[in-house]
Amino acid sequence: MKQDADPRPRPGRPATGATRDVRARLVEAAEERFTTHGFAETSLRTIAEQAGVNPALVSYHFGNKLGLLEAVFEGALEPLAQALQGIAAQGRASPETLLDLLDRMGAEHPNLLPLLLREALLPSGALHEVFIERFAPRLGGMFPSLLAREQAAGGLDETVDPEALSVLILAMGIFPHVAAPLVRRVLGMDLEKDGQERLARQARQLLRTGVMS
Repeated sequence: MKQDADPRPRPGRPATGATRDVRARLVEAAEERFTTHGFAETSLRTIAEQAGVNPALVSYHFGNKLGLLEAVFEGALEPLAQALQGIAAQGRASPETLLDLLDRMGAEHPNLLPLLLREALLPSGALHEVFIERFAPRLGGMFPSLLAREQAAGGLDETVDPEALSVLILAMGIFPHVAAPLVRRVLGMDLEKDGQERLARQARQLLRTGVMS
């Protein structure tokens, strides 16, 4: 008796619409649960229930919880990586452009950056090594070379250190979202209202007056 073909997506085979929908629902549910309840405290069954799918489909599509976490990061960070690749092809990027990309990612995934800090940036994070090897070189790792090109083209003051400036841009783009509750309670700035716009405006002013030629 002839067996049915394996319906699972394979490398090089486009996923069906139903497969894409299930994966997207699982990634969306995982991002929400991981950010609000923590990675270690969230079960795959809970994610599957929120996504409205059979729990077995989580393992089917992602292998395990770490694979699902990696997919969450990939879904949020890949647009940023693609944008940076496009900028690199053009040859140069201003500090404002790089900060704008970080601001956009933060606005689209406001709860993701604390999760990124805990599970990717800190040495104890579940995906720390994976992030360093797979994601970081295509994200903030591209900043120094892009800024060096901008400097060589006359867009940055000659005294600017591209590597140090990269760290500062990353800090300005990431820290406010990581510390949003503290910023709101202690400093009185609500990023969900006008705080994000105020921060972006002030950061651009600092960059223009402090490092741009």
